[in-house]
Amino acid sequence: MRMLHIDSIKDLLANSMNILEPTSSNSCGQPRSDVLESTEPVDIILLPGLAFDQAGNRLGRGGGYYDLFLNNYLLHAKEKGWERPLLVGLAYSIQIRSEPVPVSDRDRPLDALVSSFGSLPITPRAIQGMSSGIP
Repeated sequence: MRMLHIDSIKDLLANSMNILEPTSSNSCGQPRSDVLESTEPVDIILLPGLAFDQAGNRLGRGGGYYDLFLNNYLLHAKEKGWERPLLVGLAYSIQIRSEPVPVSDRDRPLDALVSSFGSLPITPRAIQGMSSGIP
């Protein structure tokens, strides 16, 4: 799994499962840059999941793809001296559970959750950023 830089929603095409994903090159025909090779930090990472708990834990589909990406990006950001990006889970309200979801030592807790009912800031950084309107 690769995370590629896009400039707008127009940079996305539906794949065979009708999921929007970036094309391999931009509108000028240049290859898209991978965020793991970026020279600029990422401010926010939006994450899907099957379920989330109110402590910011995320239950994925079990493949570990997002966990591996997050761990690699966080290491990259630390090596560059960048601030950690805000990790935000995108959820339907029914996916946000009051009981804990199972986690492993590879899982990274989220800073906030966003659903159709609004946002749920979890960490102090998310609380501060969401109240001031910046990540």
